[in-house]
Amino acid sequence: MAKLIIDKKDYGIHAFVVQLRSLENHCPVPGIEIGDIGKKHAYEAIDNGFVKFNHVRIPRNNMLMRFAQVLPNGEFKQLGNEIVMYACMLIMRGILCMFASLLHSISTTIAIRYSCVRRQTADPNGFEPQIIDYQTQQYRLLPGLATTYANFFATINFRNILNSFKKRSRNFSQIDPNELAKLHALSSGIKAMVFDECLKFGQINRLCCGGHGYSASSGLQPVIQEADAGCTYEGDNIVLYLQTARYLLKAIQKGFSPHLYLDNLSEIKASELFKRFEHYILLFDRLYENQIGEISNRMISLMEDQKLDRFEAWNSSSVGLVETAKIYICLFIIYMNLNGIYEHQKIECAENQIILEELFELYLTYGIVEKFSNHFLKLGVIDGQEMTVHQNRLYELLKKIRKNAVGLVDAFGWSDSNLSSSLGVYDGNVYEKLFQFAKSSLLNRNAADHTFKKLAKPYILAKSKL
Repeated sequence: MAKLIIDKKDYGIHAFVVQLRSLENHCPVPGIEIGDIGKKHAYEAIDNGFVKFNHVRIPRNNMLMRFAQVLPNGEFKQLGNEIVMYACMLIMRGILCMFASLLHSISTTIAIRYSCVRRQTADPNGFEPQIIDYQTQQYRLLPGLATTYANFFATINFRNILNSFKKRSRNFSQIDPNELAKLHALSSGIKAMVFDECLKFGQINRLCCGGHGYSASSGLQPVIQEADAGCTYEGDNIVLYLQTARYLLKAIQKGFSPHLYLDNLSEIKASELFKRFEHYILLFDRLYENQIGEISNRMISLMEDQKLDRFEAWNSSSVGLVETAKIYICLFIIYMNLNGIYEHQKIECAENQIILEELFELYLTYGIVEKFSNHFLKLGVIDGQEMTVHQNRLYELLKKIRKNAVGLVDAFGWSDSNLSSSLGVYDGNVYEKLFQFAKSSLLNRNAADHTFKKLAKPYILAKSKL
């Protein structure tokens, strides 16, 4: 990808095919300097490299010309709808969002299964409880479980929305630019949020497994490394949140709704399910409206009262803009979950429905008490007394969901070979697997290390001269 400049006029970024190495000896062709970028934090199997071009000429036909052409006379010609260029990015982000939610479910499965096996600290009767029965462990683990399900419902629905738009608009070629902007804002923010939470709860899950969680046999290290990288590749998360925020400011300035609702929203709002969660949903709706109003007024004040230009006002408000984007995406996730649970209740499985509703309520209360508590209080959406009520409800939900925690992670359907974890084995034989892993270390091949005879023994047997 490179800029196309003809007669000093910049026509933007376009794709070109460039030969980098000789087909005869595999050495770089003249004008090309190429190499590996060196050791990375992880992802060592991925050959990320650098390339430098020095007066490299390529044929005109090496430009990919489906959507734009350079004619033999040097004239630039635009073909078709350049909006289609965004299609691949949207689909890729949709796939990445689903991937992050599945990745999150792996670390959640491992940590919850291990917490049901591990026992620690005897009670007054001498009985050692499972560590998942401690409130502190539940407070760290179970909101992550609720978030896993929430993100899974949301990313599945978002993928379906993308596919629906793709089908209706003939592979996005006839899509309304306003709808495309909304999808871009959503895809940016969802990708950022699901990877942020995958990394956050991945590390929490590692800590919940104690010292064994730090062992390579836990299977948690690859999840954390993948989530860590995911916060950067295909768009740095902060930059993506700011892209979402830019769209939200445009929406409030021009007076249109930035929200994307499903076609059956009116049907959902008439249901008993919506009535149960209406109070929570209205709180998050108010939170978003208050937050976007505050940040918009702040930017206007910075430009009109302090005479800052638009860039300076944007930069001085960027932390608040990121928080605004997070609240907006959380609201989208809430509505997508509501739809997922509503559709699920059509299946004759009342017990599962109760559990999913409790899990959804935990996601909502955790968002109020922990995730956005400062915003709820600062913007006057709720007061301290109401916050205490929600906090107590969160503690009640932890006890309820603990009973079904194992069943909820088993529902993800991960096999032992998928997890590659001693701690998350389905049969619960954690310590047997840990011991097998320890014995497989190359340092355990011999009862005595071969270096003893060569290096240590002469000093041990040497007679002192004192």
